[in-house]
Amino acid sequence: MLYTIRNEALMAQVSSSGAQLMSLEGKNHTQYLWRGNPRYWSDRSLTIFPYVARLTKGCYRYKGKFYHMPIHGFGPSSDFSVFEQTESCVAFRLESNPKLYNMYPFDLQPRIFFKPRRKQKILAENRSDKAVHNITSRLSNTQATQKRGIYGKIYGKIFQVTGT
Repeated sequence: MLYTIRNEALMAQVSSSGAQLMSLEGKNHTQYLWRGNPRYWSDRSLTIFPYVARLTKGCYRYKGKFYHMPIHGFGPSSDFSVFEQTESCVAFRLESNPKLYNMYPFDLQPRIFFKPRRKQKILAENRSDKAVHNITSRLSNTQATQKRGIYGKIYGKIFQVTGT
């Protein structure tokens, strides 16, 4: 599903499929985001989770078991649910489920917040006492193996567009 958020300067459209920013347009109808030409690359702005790029042979080993995961993790191909929506903000989360657990055996709940003219916030909640495998260390402000709790990163000024 496509969600539209706006403020006085910008209008953004975000898809629940992959929690992907699909459009970012100024008041003068200037498009600030790649439009996704399928001839070259059909995506726009992927939510890459829980890691960037490819795993060697498409898998990793944790506690003696091999887990397979697609390029950039399962974030880009997952259907996120909305848990907060206003005219100027939409927030998504991804619940653990058996399919994801077969790729990533940790009870995490990634949450992604989109709000024009603010910093983008991505949080992941570890809902178990199991230490999180270090491929999520890019999200952690503390340790790569943090147990139970919420950790995350706030990225640079996404959507900071003025003078439209």
